[in-house]
Amino acid sequence: MLKLDHFYIKVTDLNEAIKFYQMILGKKISHKEGNRWADFDSNDGIYLGIFNATNDNETFKADDNVTLALKTDDIQSEFERIKSLEPKKITDIVYLSQPYDYYYFQFEDNWGNTWEVTQYSNN
Repeated sequence: MLKLDHFYIKVTDLNEAIKFYQMILGKKISHKEGNRWADFDSNDGIYLGIFNATNDNETFKADDNVTLALKTDDIQSEFERIKSLEPKKITDIVYLSQPYDYYYFQFEDNWGNTWEVTQYSNN
C-alpha cells in the first residue's frame, strides 16, 4: 500500500533556497542534511523537502524540478505493480545508505511528472 510521504523541490543553492522558503512559509526548517537536503515538517506526516541537485549530479531544469514521493512497506511489490502499469519511464530500485538506509525508484507518468516510491529501513 502506498501513502503520500513528501514532495521535494530541486534547487542549485540549498542555503539560498532555505532562506527563501523560510520567508515564504513563515517557519524554520525542521531538518537539514549538510548541503544536500532540508525539509519543513507540516505536522501532518507529509513534508516539503528542498534537494540540492548539484550534490548528486542530478539534472536540473527550470520548470521541471518537483518530485512527488510516496512511501511503502514493500518496495519490490510496488515496483512490480507500477511497472505493470507501463509508465513512460521507470528506474531500477536504488539503495542508498547516506544519510540513512533506504530504497527508492522513480517513474514518470503520462504527463511528464516524476514520482518517487521509497521504503525506509525502519519500515
